[in-house]
Amino acid sequence: LVKFTIPEGYTLDQLINRLEENGFIDGDSFIELAEHAGPDQLMMPFDVPIPDHPDLIHRLEGYFFPETYEMQEESSELDVLNRMLLELERKVSELPEDWQLRLEQLDKSFHEILTIASILDEERPLVAGVIYNRLEQNRELEIDATVQYALGEQRDILTFDDLEIDHPYNTYENNGLPPGPISNPGLPSIRAALYPKDTTYLFYVTKKDGTKG
Repeated sequence: LVKFTIPEGYTLDQLINRLEENGFIDGDSFIELAEHAGPDQLMMPFDVPIPDHPDLIHRLEGYFFPETYEMQEESSELDVLNRMLLELERKVSELPEDWQLRLEQLDKSFHEILTIASILDEERPLVAGVIYNRLEQNRELEIDATVQYALGEQRDILTFDDLEIDHPYNTYENNGLPPGPISNPGLPSIRAALYPKDTTYLFYVTKKDGTKG
């Protein structure tokens, strides 16, 4: 057996880099499957259709559950990929029994819930409540993390030029949610996206002291 850990909040690119550095996969083969494998190859959770949006950076971003895995050493890239998809289904099944009803109540698809979950950090239910309030009022979300994802790198400080980048994931320039998740969220974030805190807040500010509070 081989063991590997995918931290919560890793992007698909970070995930592939970690697995490739440890010799678990061939990165080129993995990304080819993630972007182009068909429904007959992929074990999508809850029979969710493979995301299909022309502006997605990675179509399966958000669907690889962060966890510590043990797999046979001879596992293929497709085996690893499907193992993480199945883990997402297994973990989401631990949510309250009404979670799929919540999708209807919130008028959101599973893909959109993963997108919201991928944006959350500390104080998840409260931040999720802010996101829903801004969506309801048709305000731009103005979330720095989506701009960083569009830029393809993490920056401590974003410039005004960064915030004006012409990109589908720039939530300063585009209304609504980005086309898809910007990372692979864990269960607390998915739960918060489904069960946000009822609040009237429209803004939040992240502390710059390293606590992420």
